[in-house]
Amino acid sequence: MPAILLAACGGGDGGDEAPPPGTDTFSISGTVTAASNVAVDTDTNDPDSVYVSNNTVATAQAIGNPVMVGGFVTATPTFSLSDRFTVTADPDDVYAVDLVAGQTINLEVVNTPTADIDLGLYDGSGALIDTSLGVARFETVTAVASGRYFVRVNAFSGKSNYVLAIGTGVVPASTLRLASEFLPDEAVVQFQEAVVTAAGGVAALGYQVKAGVPDRPMLVSFAGPRTAVADTGSLPEPLAGTHMSPEQAAKLSTLYRIKAMQGRADVRSADPNYVVKAQKTPNDPYYGLQWHYPLINLPQAWDVTTGTPSSGSVVVAVVDTGVLLAHTDLSNNLLRDGAGNVVGYDFISRTTSSNDGDGIDPNANDAGDESTPSSSSWHGTHVSGTVAAGSNNGVGVTGVSWGAKIMPARVIGKGGGSSYDVLQGIRYAAGLSNDSGTLPTKRADIINLSLGCQNCYSAAEQTLFNQVRAAGVIVIAAAGNENSSQLGYPASYDGVVSVSAVDMERKRAPYSNYGGKVDVAAARQQCRWLRRWPSEDLGQQHRRPGLSLLSGYVHGFAAHGRRGRPHEGGTPRTDPG
Repeated sequence: MPAILLAACGGGDGGDEAPPPGTDTFSISGTVTAASNVAVDTDTNDPDSVYVSNNTVATAQAIGNPVMVGGFVTATPTFSLSDRFTVTADPDDVYAVDLVAGQTINLEVVNTPTADIDLGLYDGSGALIDTSLGVARFETVTAVASGRYFVRVNAFSGKSNYVLAIGTGVVPASTLRLASEFLPDEAVVQFQEAVVTAAGGVAALGYQVKAGVPDRPMLVSFAGPRTAVADTGSLPEPLAGTHMSPEQAAKLSTLYRIKAMQGRADVRSADPNYVVKAQKTPNDPYYGLQWHYPLINLPQAWDVTTGTPSSGSVVVAVVDTGVLLAHTDLSNNLLRDGAGNVVGYDFISRTTSSNDGDGIDPNANDAGDESTPSSSSWHGTHVSGTVAAGSNNGVGVTGVSWGAKIMPARVIGKGGGSSYDVLQGIRYAAGLSNDSGTLPTKRADIINLSLGCQNCYSAAEQTLFNQVRAAGVIVIAAAGNENSSQLGYPASYDGVVSVSAVDMERKRAPYSNYGGKVDVAAARQQCRWLRRWPSEDLGQQHRRPGLSLLSGYVHGFAAHGRRGRPHEGGTPRTDPG
């Protein structure tokens, strides 16, 4: 609420004494008005304020844009005689506003953690667009197109004042978003309890453990019969005049169940099983077309070292779509065990997306990420070629590090991959326990993640990257190709080196993501890269633009940096210097 303070100084005890003779006196008058971009909820808890209900779409309060709105909601009566809502609840405030595509709406909850206030966004017809269901101080939703919208502030539990900001603010990292892409009826959960009680905790909730063990994050299913205890993911009362699709209802129910699990004392973390996708990019052929190599002084680096260590091998794990193991320009640079077998694993657990007819298995060969091989990206193969394609051999392209060995971990199949499967691939590459029950003969020195998603922060993933970094493994990830400053993951996690792109003029590439979480910018080229259609030779190269291989360049340089100390442990340096 607008306010003005007038202060005066003087002697005495502050009484009403007359001013001394000869002293001039003045009168001050004026009008105090709120700024044009400030508004107030029309049904606050103040019984002395004018009351106008704004609890439904039909009675939505119109607000401007940009705007900051101060308001109040309560899930239950306050039972305070000095309040407006002594004996009635006020769970919803609804606002009508015109938004521009991509504009964010941010909610700051004042009374956390005692209150849990959520944010919803509906289009002009009342169709649900997005919700933000976190339990922390901030919530956010984003408009997908320009037009009229309804914004819902909902008290899930407790009571609180709030500030709703449109056109200002920063999107928070950790919140449950309906707009995020994740698998319904699944969650990645880690319990606080010991091994035995954690497994019992899932069963007691009526849920099922699909994969994992209780001393690390597990994949939990909400599908199937549920007990009354487990049914904590029920939705709040629908907002009158709105609607959602069955798919949205399934996702929303999943988010509310995850929210309920996050509130349990015996749960360390609970996150959606997000869908991750390969960053769309490829690699270049024939060194004459690889202008980006001179731009980053790679020939001079090769004069110093070709990335071949004095002993052993620098191992780069490519956590991606797998690798075409028989590729003529890659097969000699794949990590192999004493028997000559490729060291790698296929961690795609869902047969519907594996494209090879089974779940996890020791064969990391790239079976494609589309229904038909001719439309598949062979993404992991081209990233691997960027890092360590055979060099100085008269074939195809040149890898940045001539002596690196590739460890393929297949986590992306048809339609993408899941964050749980990516966790397993990272754990395997770092030499940590994982769902395969096996470990590589040598853990990776460097892990490449040319994949990701937006609005998909996971506490379990941040914990894992802390472990991986502490083990001495360098993790490098592509920042993303959305031309956005929004945080994408895994590139935005602490301890991960985030790579963006520059063009031939050393300016930010038009597609590259940017922002404070980006650590390194690498030269990008519309380039040829290792790939093959079923009808083509295994040595075929193709041209396409993108960013994934840029993290491959950085991996190649990282392999150069470790060439003489491939077994070095300790905490790696992950700052851009």
